[in-house]
This record gives sequence, C-alpha cells and structure tokens, in this order.
Amino acid sequence: MPAAPRSTPPVPLNSPLSPRQVLRGWPGDRPLAALCSCPGPGSGAWARWSFLASPERVLTIDSDEPDPIGRLEHEIGATRRADPAGGGNNPPFAGGWIVALGYELGRAIEPHAAVHSTRTDPDWPWSIVLWHCPSALAYDHHAEQWWAIGSGDIDFGKALLRDPSNASEPDDFQLGPLGPLHPREEYVAAVRRAVEFIHAGDCFQVNLAHRIGATFSGSTRSLFARMLGAAGPWYGAYLELAKGNDLHAALSVSPELLLSHDARTGLVTTRPIKGTRPGDADPSDLRDSAKDQAELNMIID
Repeated sequence: MPAAPRSTPPVPLNSPLSPRQVLRGWPGDRPLAALCSCPGPGSGAWARWSFLASPERVLTIDSDEPDPIGRLEHEIGATRRADPAGGGNNPPFAGGWIVALGYELGRAIEPHAAVHSTRTDPDWPWSIVLWHCPSALAYDHHAEQWWAIGSGDIDFGKALLRDPSNASEPDDFQLGPLGPLHPREEYVAAVRRAVEFIHAGDCFQVNLAHRIGATFSGSTRSLFARMLGAAGPWYGAYLELAKGNDLHAALSVSPELLLSHDARTGLVTTRPIKGTRPGDADPSDLRDSAKDQAELNMIID
C-alpha cells in the first residue's frame, strides 16, 4: 500500500473577527460545514477550537444499505493521510471528514432495536452524512489566532477574514413558535410503556424524547449565529446538505462531549452531563444530589 500523503502545515492568519462573525459573512454560493466552540466558565481546554470549511463533496449513506458502517470506513480509509508535521499549539485538525450519524443508524448496529425504533425522518432521511473538507479555517480561542489548514484556497480565507462587514450583518430569518409535533396523549402513552419495560426487567433506562417544531424562513446560517450567541455551546455544529433545490441543515448547540479519541495515545474520554445547574454553579450542588449522581452513573454505564 502506498504511503499516505502528508498534509500541508497550517498557516497563521491575522484577523480581529470571531468565528461567529466569519460564519455570518460566509459567501452564499459556497457550502458550509462548521464546528464552533464558545469558551465559558469551566470550559478550559474543552472549548478551545472552532473550524469553518467549504466541503469539497458530500456523501450520504442510508441505513438500509447492506453494510453502512463498512462503507463509512471505506470512504474514510480511501482518503486517509498522514498527520502534518509539528504539534504544540497547531490546530488538531489537518483537513478530512466531518461525519454526522443519525438515530436511524441504530437499526444497522443493533437489528433487534428496529422493532421499537421510530420511522425515518422525511426531512433528514440519511443515517450517515460525510462532508469532505480537505481544507478549513481554524480559530484558537485561547490564543485568539486564525489558521488556514489543509491544502485549499488560502486566498479565500484571507479575503473572508479581512471583510469588516462580517461583524455587523443583521439577523436574516423568521422563526415561528415552537410546539410539539405529536399529541400529548401519545407521549404519555409512551412513558407508560417505558415504565412497563422497566418493571418487566427488559431495560433499566429509557431515553424517551419527543419532537418539537416551528415554521422557519430565511437564513439557517443566521439562525445558527444567533444560537451561538444565546447558548454559548462548547460543541456547536452547523452542517449543510443541498439536495436538488432544497437545502437541509443540521444545527447543534451542545455543552456535552459524548466521546473524544486521541489517535496518538489511544485515550477515549467521555464527559456526559446530567443534572440541571448553571455553568457557574457550585459543583457540590451536583455532587451532593443523590438523584443526579444516579443518573450520571447510569449514563456512563
């Protein structure tokens, strides 16, 4: 097998703009995939980096394919490349794939779960979506430093970071009232059924969610920029997928790290969050709560 090609070393770029401002000014004719962090109380090293990229291509994989996980591994393996030289404060991403795994993928991993799984979402019917981003803009929130990473168009990044109009672009969307998409009676019946499963010993935990929705028009990028300002997530994501004349977008503003894997050391870290306290609350409020301790132990298990 030939040796994997090496990535281009990161190039430092100077700009006073924040990732949120650059996101607002991203050209409308360029697709966008962004992973945005917002450092806050207690975030430390966990919310250090933000990445904005224009994907070179987007692939979708359906859970009904014979081996969706195998195809995912094949696509990633076919473009694998060596890590760039250097280290220290260099960005922890040298260009590559951003991947979204849908709930429906659970049916492929555990077929027995298909009996009780929900139907495929008609608005986002893909179990796996891959955005190939061989280059990106990276922002180090600790050093307040931009970097151009990968082998793409550095001139595009330089021009975008110099544009002062990005700092003041107004909101460009309309969002209607949020509300449940299914009747309350249907949700209550699902809760009762979950309790029956627990009493029968079939399970000890049920993550029972319900969907809410709202009318929307305008720019999904503008909505995400507003969400970043309001929620300040440690792990924010904005991922676009164009299909025909339709634009689909996944927006996430999460404070929770599910899994982090260090390829060099093999270390896997999980930082689930259970309990409801402000980020600046006394940690003892959670440590001394029997209910929150039990829930945290359950989700780690």
